[in-house]
Amino acid sequence: MAGRSRLLEDQVANAAFVEMNMTTTEGFNILSTRGAPKFPIRYDHPNCGPADRACVESKGNADLSEKDINRMAEYGRWLGNPTRSEFKVSLSEVIEGEKIFRQLQCDTCHVIKKIAISDPDDTMLSKAFRDRLKTRVKGPVFPFLSYLGTDLLMHDMGYLSQVADASGAIRDADGVVITGFENYVQKIRTPALKGLGYNRFVTDSYKNTKNTGDPACDFLLHDGRACDAIEAAFLHDGPAIKKLGVIEGLSKLLQQELQQLRAFLYSL
Repeated sequence: MAGRSRLLEDQVANAAFVEMNMTTTEGFNILSTRGAPKFPIRYDHPNCGPADRACVESKGNADLSEKDINRMAEYGRWLGNPTRSEFKVSLSEVIEGEKIFRQLQCDTCHVIKKIAISDPDDTMLSKAFRDRLKTRVKGPVFPFLSYLGTDLLMHDMGYLSQVADASGAIRDADGVVITGFENYVQKIRTPALKGLGYNRFVTDSYKNTKNTGDPACDFLLHDGRACDAIEAAFLHDGPAIKKLGVIEGLSKLLQQELQQLRAFLYSL
């Protein structure tokens, strides 16, 4: 675990713990023998709320070795940055779908916006992209499309976040957790929508259909319960979703509007 920067390796281990409840006992033990700080780098215990007894008494969903961490980090270093198809972006259904996405206020958490750049050289873009930005877009403000589709924050997702059988007694009328019951909820980080259109090909999920031409299942949301982006949208829950009226808005969409929304999501 020495000899070069471990930043990405540490990020992999931390993400595995926080997002997927995976421990890294081997790395924890190595750091322990060296007297190095162990938090938040490697973990020998599962990531659980104290109310989730089954989780606390478990060993987590998996235990990653340092070899696993290294392999995942190397894979991450070789990943390309998925770019939206200029053809798809110009399609009328995609354009209308983005309007619906914003109208439903989905972009409150799944943030998609233009970042104003006054000086392309004052960015972390590669030189090739900086030069392209200078020639293709006229100043004084250079819009850079940021369609990551996430605020990178942790949110209470209602029943999707509950880690104990609370029988509905832990929330008020607005769906907000009552003081004292916070440990019954494990918040979920807003997943990025960038690259959603490539998901079924990267995971080979496009093959999991019985008949040729049938839609594949994308296995979306944290536990894979949603087969499609629209189904995932309808399964959203939590105080913010209730306050924004997202589900009510989705329910009022016409079939054509749902198809437009889907076209936009899978253009990302």
